[in-house]
Amino acid sequence: MKENILQTFLNKQFIKTSEVTNIESLKKAVAVVKKLLIAKKHLIIPYTLVALDPQISEKDPVVAEVETVIIKNWPTFKNSTSTDDKATTYIRIVILEALSEIASDEKLGAIIWLTGRNVVSYYQLQKEQEPLSELLIDIGTLFEQNSRKYWEISKPTIENIQELTIALPELKSNKVDDKTLTNNLYKASIYTGWANGAGAGVPGENPSYASHGNWEWEKSFSQKAGAAITELINSAIINQDQSLTSISEGIQTSINEYFVQFKDFFEDASLMINQSSEATNKRGNLLWWKQTLYSPSLNISYRKQNEIKNAMGMAYDLSQLIGLMYPESVNYLLREALRDMYGEHVDTPKTFDFWIEKAKAEAEAGKSLLKDLVDSSSNRKTLSTAVANILHNNLENNLTQETGIDSAQEISLSDLAVWILQDFQAKKISSQK
Repeated sequence: MKENILQTFLNKQFIKTSEVTNIESLKKAVAVVKKLLIAKKHLIIPYTLVALDPQISEKDPVVAEVETVIIKNWPTFKNSTSTDDKATTYIRIVILEALSEIASDEKLGAIIWLTGRNVVSYYQLQKEQEPLSELLIDIGTLFEQNSRKYWEISKPTIENIQELTIALPELKSNKVDDKTLTNNLYKASIYTGWANGAGAGVPGENPSYASHGNWEWEKSFSQKAGAAITELINSAIINQDQSLTSISEGIQTSINEYFVQFKDFFEDASLMINQSSEATNKRGNLLWWKQTLYSPSLNISYRKQNEIKNAMGMAYDLSQLIGLMYPESVNYLLREALRDMYGEHVDTPKTFDFWIEKAKAEAEAGKSLLKDLVDSSSNRKTLSTAVANILHNNLENNLTQETGIDSAQEISLSDLAVWILQDFQAKKISSQK
């Protein structure tokens, strides 16, 4: 939406208050409701149903809860609205704004969309039709985008990888210092008693001299010359090793910097491969399900069941196969599976009363399939929960009272099955911790 839903309702004068303080009070109430719904996801279902229904009763428990929140921030709320205004409109707009602000969260937005997309067509929206539809479409579009991520079969691609560039320090040339070596040889060979090193300018360190004709000179010369030569050669080798080590370290650093670019790629690739594998499995399971038309929950072929039992059974079975998020194409798979058995008859509208009577005739199966949807609270219910309550408690048809849907309105078998599937999904997601 171009503007938030609260501003839209103000601009269209669905709520008539121009006082800045009153608007700020409503925003504070929105923040409280938003925090509540994030903390207690299961409340998103009844709050969504209330927010979308302009005809909601002032006695509804959710209405009373949110009214209390508004009054805490706007003590004169009940006296500030005009006689032409409905207090429930203000209450609903607080909920709607809170829902729109949490809808960007993948799971929370999914609950809102799955809960509201079907029922909104059966509420009397009147002048609110456009903004409410636009809000739901935006949430539904985001849900579809998020869902497709879990069903895509993707291949990892390498992008923005820099070429390997190795920056090496200059290799130093390490030579033996010939002057130092010469001086050391002088010291080793010249007799210590000769002045000025016998003209060499270096004091001699040999205790004897060669003309003595004995072994002492040769021994001293060999020891001192050998030590000097060894020291110089070792020093040159060490310096050369240090130079080579710096080159090795430079190569290693460059290689590490190059391959670190692949870290995110390999992590993403691992996730993508796992996700693609799961997507492939889910797609294969769904194709097998549609081809066999076998119900894992009922342990029998769908072809041997009646329409309403299949609507409940197929919705339940699909919910077990598809995980949490799923694209719109799964709804069409469900419709086509029903069409394979009943032909175009699946699109023939019949009243909710008709379908409820059919469901009551299959009460035992319905109790088993819809048991997770039973809700004894006094909150507004989804269609499937209302039917589950009727079957579970052997009640009369109180659909209108529980859902706000006129039970004389009509719905086709395929739309009904999809609706039940989405109620299963909303309940499943909202029950997650």
